[in-house]
Amino acid sequence: MRFFTSKELAGRKAGAPGADMAADYAANKLKAAGLKPVGDNGTYFQDLTLPFIDLAEEPYLRLLDTDGSVKRAFKMRQDFSEIISGRANQGHADGKLVFLGRGTDQDFQLAGDLTGDVALIVVAPTTPRDLISRLAARGVQGLLEVTGNPATLQVRYSYIPNNLIFDANSRAVLQISRDAADALLQGSGRSLTSLQDDLNRNGAAFFATNNRVSMAVTLVPVHEVMTKNVIGVLPGTDPALSSEYVIVGGHYDHVGADPDGLVFEGANDNASGSADVVALAEFFARNNIRTKRTLVFAAWTAEEAGLVGSRYYVEHPLFPLNQTKAYINLDVVGAGSGAGLTITNDSPALADVARTAAKDLGVAVGGGEIGGGSDHESFLQKGVPATFFIWQRYGDIHVPSDTFDKIDVNKLKATGQVAALTLIRIANQ
Repeated sequence: MRFFTSKELAGRKAGAPGADMAADYAANKLKAAGLKPVGDNGTYFQDLTLPFIDLAEEPYLRLLDTDGSVKRAFKMRQDFSEIISGRANQGHADGKLVFLGRGTDQDFQLAGDLTGDVALIVVAPTTPRDLISRLAARGVQGLLEVTGNPATLQVRYSYIPNNLIFDANSRAVLQISRDAADALLQGSGRSLTSLQDDLNRNGAAFFATNNRVSMAVTLVPVHEVMTKNVIGVLPGTDPALSSEYVIVGGHYDHVGADPDGLVFEGANDNASGSADVVALAEFFARNNIRTKRTLVFAAWTAEEAGLVGSRYYVEHPLFPLNQTKAYINLDVVGAGSGAGLTITNDSPALADVARTAAKDLGVAVGGGEIGGGSDHESFLQKGVPATFFIWQRYGDIHVPSDTFDKIDVNKLKATGQVAALTLIRIANQ
């Protein structure tokens, strides 16, 4: 895990050099343990292409003085953060700040000419899903969304290129703190609280300030890059069952680093799971533990880009999916304030085996309420029984504080033990 979370790997963003280094490291570990390579050209790698996108430079948010100079420069991941989704992607705005309530039709009806403005809104369930297109149609150049939870500003969310829409309606969108909103409104005679009071009292609100705001988000153009899954096997021993497969896997990628050098180590998400996969391979190989069915150990790429690596595998399986008896997914298994290991109930029979293994090992099990959101979903969609191991109340992920020193070795070890016993029982049934 120390290597996976090292600054040298720069957050292991799939398609970037740091992720390739992580993949090479995992492959070398599998090779040293004596696992059989089953990837492309006799390697441990299953190569694939990935649409890649990232920040090209640090986003900025500035309050301008009347002469155009910068009156205040706001701090990324403290006062604001980027939103990269749909038409919220990139752009530059330099215009008058206007408060546009929740961005509803009623708020728009109160507004005059919005050409060139920067809109400030408070997001609510009534905020239209096509707000950015509506703003663009009225000439708004940028959008600021107020969050009531400043902790979310530290989060670097996954950028999923296939979910992005680049067209004339695309705009730069930033999430900002309440304090930042008040600072932007300074001198206008209104505060965010007073504007929200109007909004709550009247159901809609609009207020145009004379304050000028400059903001920008610049992205690297989407382009194809190479990335790779890492896969090794321990062949089964039973002639009748060795052509059936049990897979354990976890993604090794994370969300990378900001242009200013802030690295998102991704210790719990998911250096923990990929480290456990490698450790399991070493445990089985070095202790000469062989099972009737073939065991497959996989470290997936590009989970953060939309389960790309595992989806590529199930579309191009190295082993027939109808002969794949189970998939166990390890993701975010190194920390959590909850007492139990969550084993999802997506495939009840498999989950029962895993929960019984946990009970036999004295490992507390939490609820099975989590579904989707990780690589087990790729297998479930193809009809392969799968379950997801994740610690209860795992805490914040995609934040700079998800670091190696926060990992609970006992949780990491317990996860590996439950996975090992589950693999043995499923592969020998």
